[in-house]
Amino acid sequence: MTLDLGVSAGAGVLQQAFETRGVAAPRTSFVGFLGTGLGLMVDLPSGFYLLGQVDAQTYFFEQAKRGSEGSAPISAEFAVRPLAGLGKRF
Repeated sequence: MTLDLGVSAGAGVLQQAFETRGVAAPRTSFVGFLGTGLGLMVDLPSGFYLLGQVDAQTYFFEQAKRGSEGSAPISAEFAVRPLAGLGKRF
């Protein structure tokens, strides 16, 4: 059995496009994130293993508000990402 704890930091690009009867231009903004994760791996017979992990991340990005112009305030959004899997070592 293996238990792991990790931290993460990174950056990315968010792209949004809208379908509307009005006018809504597409948007591209940069995002940064910080997070932590906890994982567990259990070995099974014949080289198989079970994997479970939970990551908690906070994303930081500019979020435009309706009717606002110029620079948008920075928004922080929290997300939890669970993961479960079965694998085979060769």
